[in-house]
Amino acid sequence: MSASSTWCIEGSYYEACNCHAICPCRTIDGFSTGRSSYRYCQFVLSWWVRSGHHNGTKLDDIKVVMTGYWDQDLDGVPWYIKLYVDEQADEGQFAALSNIFLGRAGGDIHFTERIAEVLDVQPARIELDHTRDAQWIKLGKIAQANVKHPVEHEETVTCGITGHDKPGQEYVCSLKVDDSPFKWEFEERCGFATNFAYRCDEA
Repeated sequence: MSASSTWCIEGSYYEACNCHAICPCRTIDGFSTGRSSYRYCQFVLSWWVRSGHHNGTKLDDIKVVMTGYWDQDLDGVPWYIKLYVDEQADEGQFAALSNIFLGRAGGDIHFTERIAEVLDVQPARIELDHTRDAQWIKLGKIAQANVKHPVEHEETVTCGITGHDKPGQEYVCSLKVDDSPFKWEFEERCGFATNFAYRCDEA
């Protein structure tokens, strides 16, 4: 798929990782707070695309999950990931969303610049609840994450994945990933929820 395309997607976002809340990777009141809690950041990220399109392909009501990790001691802090697209997506929707979330379709989805290696891309049964203060992710037996409780904060907390124009809520969460070679389980770690909107207006 060419990087020259016109597309836009928007919806809700929820993630969990092994950092302690508030995640040091966030920006708080416009200031970056520093390195992640541990050398390796291990995560599960979820996007619920409520509406969108890629050229003539509609992308409404489709879920996407990414598992992976990064090693902050490596130059460029490269990401190693697997991508899962809702099994309800047809062939065109699967191709469009795979390329968008892997950074192959251009646009302002800047976190994809960190992806160093894609271990797998496949359809999956994805179950999400992005209800405020009750978010969870279930990716079959592969991955899950659950909000335990919100973190009380008066500061504006933002995340580079969704963009710093999208302030959100920090949470204490649990997460589990059993997705060879990824395997981890954590309690009382961090999560974050907000909205997202990505687009590409290239002709």
